[in-house]
Amino acid sequence: MADCVVWVEAHKDFFLAIGALLSPFAAVFIGLQSSKRQAIALLKSTRMQIRASALRDYRQRNVEKLREEIAAEIFYVSQMRYKQQQVGLDDAKLSGRSDTYVHPHLLLRNASAHGIVVNATVYGRDESGHYAQWRLEPVKLESQSIIHVDLEAQRHGAKSTLADGVAGLRLTYKGGSTERCLAYPIALLIA
Repeated sequence: MADCVVWVEAHKDFFLAIGALLSPFAAVFIGLQSSKRQAIALLKSTRMQIRASALRDYRQRNVEKLREEIAAEIFYVSQMRYKQQQVGLDDAKLSGRSDTYVHPHLLLRNASAHGIVVNATVYGRDESGHYAQWRLEPVKLESQSIIHVDLEAQRHGAKSTLADGVAGLRLTYKGGSTERCLAYPIALLIA
């Protein structure tokens, strides 16, 4: 062991020269390794941003597409009344409905953990064009339950003064502030 220490002492200048020559290469090697890690992290970050952006764009395109489709359907339904008037909807010779009509339905879902009571009011115009409203019987919805209401059948059964045509729907429900009730008004076009 003592011989080894003596040998290193005798050749220490050689080891210092080798160390001085290799230190720039070691620094460059360490710099390359750290920049490689930084580049990999930057690529991962960029990929994640691109994926998030693509998902956001995909969602936005779908929302815009659905918005356009709904707007087109609403426009079509609003134009139906005018077309029916043009062909003589109010003509005494025509009995009953035309061949095409809208049959409104309502799907209610209680998304809360407790039962709720839903009150629905349909508002629109009567035969003379005056404001009219019709209140449905209160609907009790148990937790996580779904109910279907045929608004047209209910309206005819209740002998409401509400006339055919465009109408609105107002829903209120009794429950806690954290309760949620989801309503899905549906208009079926029957030809």
